Order: sequence, then structure tokens, then C-alpha cells
Amino acid sequence: MKKHLFPTLLLLIALTPWLSGQPGATGKKNYYTGTAEDLLSLVPPPPADDSPAGMADLETILQLQRDRTPEQIARAKRIDNHSATQMGAVAFGPSFTKENFPRTTALMQELRATRSRMIGNGKEIWKRPRPYQRSKEVVICVKKPRDLSYPSGHSATGAFRGALFSAAFPEYKPIFDAQVRETMWCRVLGGVHYPTDVMAGRDLGIRTAEAMLKNPDTQAAIKEIRDEITAYMKKHPEVEAHAKQRLAEVTAKP
Repeated sequence: MKKHLFPTLLLLIALTPWLSGQPGATGKKNYYTGTAEDLLSLVPPPPADDSPAGMADLETILQLQRDRTPEQIARAKRIDNHSATQMGAVAFGPSFTKENFPRTTALMQELRATRSRMIGNGKEIWKRPRPYQRSKEVVICVKKPRDLSYPSGHSATGAFRGALFSAAFPEYKPIFDAQVRETMWCRVLGGVHYPTDVMAGRDLGIRTAEAMLKNPDTQAAIKEIRDEITAYMKKHPEVEAHAKQRLAEVTAKP
């Protein structure tokens, strides 16, 4: 393990009873019983600015910036305000709201809270500045973040949610995978993340979901999510029709 990781990881280990959501820490279910170190130690450090990968990171952002269109900017702004409800609505249609799916909404919030406790301090390990802090040539087109760059929180959260939805509905996994890719691309397009930021975020989000899905409480939550959405589909056939149409669109060959 890299020596520079030890101070932060020791702090994370000391906070493990709170970070891991174990009994007595929050009073909530045990969606994950491992440690933050288990997951964060799997993330490689970002490339140095003067390395080939680091220079390619910046050049990719600048090239996208030169070519981005008003439509792409609008898309990046939409992704900037991502949520589990938004992800569900893309897959299942506009009726996917917290009013129609209260249990799914609540469970996704609980699961995300556990994820946030686990990897919320991940950026502090590497302390990578944002692209616009590195170069004045970078012009962002979304809200300016106040935190650090690596790994991408939007990509981690999107991949995490996508993995959970995919666990509940494996038949629609390509829909959620497509949304994760869109999130990653839009964060680079927006000028707030490097390509290596979003790749690391995606990997961390997926690894976190996979670890949590080994837990019985998480498995029970996934079953509740599937049951609620399936029950709604039976009463509203247009929801399933929307999902099948969306699946056909994302899996169609170019």
C-alpha cells in the first residue's frame, strides 16, 4: 500500500464503527459491514499532471470544450442534478416519482447514505485539484463544485445507483449502464472532472455496490425495490412498455 495513504486510512480505520453503519452507529440496518479502507485501498492514485496520462486528461477536456454544443451543455447541466428518481424515470418513465414509489425512494436514500459514510472522505486521500483550478483554459458549463476532483462523486454515485437498480432488474441493466456512461461523459464535458476521475469514480461506485450486495439487509432492500416497481407495473402497463422501449433503444446497434 502507498505510504502516503497511511495517515488518512488510519483515521478511516479509527472511524470504522461509524463509517460502516454497524449497529449502534446510526440505528439503521447493516447494509455494509466492511470498512472504508477495504474499498478505498482498491483505488489507484490519479496520474501526475506532467505525466502522459495527466496531460491527456487535460487535453481531452479542452478538446471537448472546443467542440461542445448548446445541446450538450444542456445535457451536462441535467446530469449535474442527478438523483435516483431521475435514473428511475429514464428507465421506467415520467411516473417514476417519490410519490408513486415511496419505498424505493426511501431505500435508495438509505443505501446511498451508507455509501456516503463509507467513501465520503475518499477525495481527501489524493487532494487532486479540479481541472479549472489547474488551467485557466478550462471553462466549466455546470455548477462549480466546492470539493476536490478525484475520484468523481457523480460517477461513483451514478455507478452505485446503477448497480443497485441492475441488481433489482437485471433484465434492464443496459439502461442503467448507459446512464452511468452518460454521467461520466457529462462530467468531463462540463469541465469539472478529468477522464481518470470519472473512471475511478465508476469503479469505486461499482465496488461499493458489489460489497454491499453481499449483505442480507441490502439483498432484502433490493427485493423490496423490485417488488414495489413490479407491483406498479402490473397496474400501469405503460411503465413496462416504456422500459422495454428504452431497452431496445440502448441495445440497438449503431
